[in-house]
This record gives sequence, structure tokens and C-alpha cells, in this order.
Amino acid sequence: MDREKLSIKELSIEELTAQAMQLLSIGLAELHAVLGLQLTGYSRPARIADIIRYHTALQRMLEGQRLNDSLAGGMTEFSRGLDLVYEELKRDGVSFIEGVRDELCKVLATPEALELADHATASSIQITVLIVSGALRMAPQTESLAATIAAIIWKSGLKNFCREYSASGALTQTSPLKVQS
Repeated sequence: MDREKLSIKELSIEELTAQAMQLLSIGLAELHAVLGLQLTGYSRPARIADIIRYHTALQRMLEGQRLNDSLAGGMTEFSRGLDLVYEELKRDGVSFIEGVRDELCKVLATPEALELADHATASSIQITVLIVSGALRMAPQTESLAATIAAIIWKSGLKNFCREYSASGALTQTSPLKVQS
């Protein structure tokens, strides 16, 4: 089989920045779920198969509902299953962030990086994506994770994200996210 067909498309830094900025429009919990879903590509295949089974079941249920509107009870049960998957993905994202928080804050809790913390601009987000990618030593194929992590950092507020990390007290004040074009 041709290796070129199997390669994952590497995104440019501009594409990663644009993706991170788009992600800022969703909530922090949803960002953690997005990261969790991205991480499923590195999970056990059976776990991914469970998500696919829910998707397939939803498709079948929706097709069946068109034929028979009495499936409301099945939809409620299925909805609970999707909620369970969502919560699990969110936990995975939070767990990953907690596992790399100290490593990220070592490079983000600098006076230079903290100058970026007050306003989320394309260039400050781009710098954050590059810092995250470098700090976590990401292969080009996994740099899309850096865009999601950068969005989580900005949505949390850079100072807030690293507040617990700072032993010096330099990060005690947090500022709300301000996105500028």
C-alpha cells in the first residue's frame, strides 16, 4: 500500500491558528470533549468502536423513527448513552490537560508569555499554539491537538490556567478572555 495515501495531512501554523480561534466560540467543557475526541485516535480500538456503535445506532433509530414515531423511549435511552460518551470524552480531555499542565506552565508562566494574556489576537494565539506544540514535543501529525489545547488555555485565561502552577505568586490576578480580530 502506498505510504502517501496513509499519511495524515499536516496543518500549517496559519490553519492551526484559525482552528484555535474558531474553537474559542465554544464552551470550556465542550473544548475538553473535543480534545478527548481527538485523543481517541490514540486509544484502544474497542473504545473507538463503542463511539461508532452509538453513531450507527442513532442513524438506525432516526431512520426507524421516520417510520414509527413511537420510539421516544428508545431515543431517551440513546440520549443517555450519548451523554455518557460526551462525559467520558470530556474527562479524557480534562485528564490530559491536568497531565501536561505543569509542563505547559513552565513555558507559559514567563513575563513574555504573560504579556499575551490580556488579549487573544491571531498572533498571540499563534504563539500559544507554537509554544504548546514545542513544549509537548508534538509530531506534525498531532499538532492539531496543540490548537485545541491553546483554545483551552485561552478560554481558561492564561493567568488562570497557570495560577496553581505559580509558586512565586506572579499569576494571582486573572483576566477575562478578550478576543480581538
